[in-house]
Amino acid sequence: MLSSEQAENIIGAENPAVTLHLAQTAARSLIGLTDEEFTEEAAQNLVQTIKEHGIDVVADLWENQPPYTLPGAFWRIFLFHQWYQRDKETVENRFAEGIFTLQASGHAGAVEKLNLGALGKEIDALFNGEIRISQTEWGRLTPLLERVAVAMWVLATGATYGNTWIESDADELATEVTRRAKALSTTAEELKLAADRDASGNLF
Repeated sequence: MLSSEQAENIIGAENPAVTLHLAQTAARSLIGLTDEEFTEEAAQNLVQTIKEHGIDVVADLWENQPPYTLPGAFWRIFLFHQWYQRDKETVENRFAEGIFTLQASGHAGAVEKLNLGALGKEIDALFNGEIRISQTEWGRLTPLLERVAVAMWVLATGATYGNTWIESDADELATEVTRRAKALSTTAEELKLAADRDASGNLF
């Protein structure tokens, strides 16, 4: 793993290209994509560190990454997962209202089969390093990205709550993603585009 000095340099990195590279390395390593610079052993050490200390140890690297990159998509999944873990009852109530609204308008379709608990377990598996992908398997993350996008879309549909996500700037989950206008539906669109890019091997 990185030395203390290297870790400090990462935290303080101001060069966007360097930060993007570090964010991509952490995201790719989490799913088993290694290279000559970041070996399989280093990736396994990273996963073990995440298992011991939580995904937060690398998630901050993903915060400001473009939405259609792997770390950018992981950041949005991370925020959704944190929100669901913290406010499970609220999120499930919003989701149920969104489903009801879609059913009333005849647009529910397969969305009714989406289960937030099962989706949470999928995300746990991702962030625990249990989803391993080879260099030729791009597209394997596509279904998960699509399911999180659908969940966001449903959550944005209920009349009582609407498109708002995090209401206060003081909230620990308040970021440019969660506090912007139409936060939920915009994030849903970004994750769907990330899924499309993954399906074509262009999410990196």
